[in-house]
Amino acid sequence: MVDALLTAKRETAEKQCVVCKWHIELPPKLPLSMMELVAFLGNAIDNAIEACQAVDAEKYIAVTLRVENNVLLCEITNPFSKQPITANDTLITTKPNAQQHGVGLRSMQADCMKMNGQMSYSYDDGVFELRMLAPLPESVG
Repeated sequence: MVDALLTAKRETAEKQCVVCKWHIELPPKLPLSMMELVAFLGNAIDNAIEACQAVDAEKYIAVTLRVENNVLLCEITNPFSKQPITANDTLITTKPNAQQHGVGLRSMQADCMKMNGQMSYSYDDGVFELRMLAPLPESVG
């Protein structure tokens, strides 16, 4: 499922001149719901593609997904052009009609919680990085 999602997202990104850099090292089977992981990745990559559309410099999305010390690690990095807006340590949508936008981030946080994980982000020098850590319920890696 992860491979199918990344293939589809790569096609979407490349149509918009966004270079995709995937570094994926996963065991054949993960002891967690693929639905939450795929939903999380899909929303995160969609947000990264959208951020790249506003960038004049190199447009890229770097995704790292691996298991280390029985924890699933996911990092997604992309450039951005506008400083993100936050309130109470939460990213706020800059799109018009905020009631109809910003749902993806809340959904990502909910998916992360379903995986008993933690999500964090940072942004500096025009680079946005989203991180997700989710402990795995049994030894896989």
